[in-house]
Amino acid sequence: FIQGKRAERARRKKGLKKVEEMKPKELYNELEGMKVNEPERFNLLKAATTLNSEQLKKLLSAVENIQQVGVEA
Repeated sequence: FIQGKRAERARRKKGLKKVEEMKPKELYNELEGMKVNEPERFNLLKAATTLNSEQLKKLLSAVENIQQVGVEA
């Protein structure tokens, strides 16, 4: 289970490098894949339109970290 999580995390980090190239629909799907619920996904997507690529990477990384804390709790 833990190895699978590590592999998934590595794939996501690799995917975060491409964040700046994402279109809104792709970002929405990425958030959906991260199991972010619908209202939060919409708000994050709306906020993302005002962010530069570095800020967007940090946002997705923060969402992932919050989820990891939730899983561990």
